[in-house]
Amino acid sequence: MSVTILSVLQVILVVILVILVLLQPPGSSSLSGFSSSQQGLNSMIPMKPSANPLSKITAIIAGLFIINTLLLSGLCSKDVHKKSIAEKIVLEKQQENESTSVPFEN
Repeated sequence: MSVTILSVLQVILVVILVILVLLQPPGSSSLSGFSSSQQGLNSMIPMKPSANPLSKITAIIAGLFIINTLLLSGLCSKDVHKKSIAEKIVLEKQQENESTSVPFEN
């Protein structure tokens, strides 16, 4: 049930994130702090805080999207790794032996 809720939340977050990215003004480049002309640690940390509330909301929704993706992958990986490969092979061989060994009736 929790996987279903997180999947629905994932779709909602994707739609909201796409809308927010499309609403961003074309003149603002969110990657301008990573330009190759600036060197060192100052290029990764902007000197002035972002005044645009739309970019802050976009960053929050993107963070929620990443956290939700990690939660979904963690929950789904539990279902995949319940049995080891060796246990699966043994079970398959047992099922094959049971299905092929049918006694003949007279």
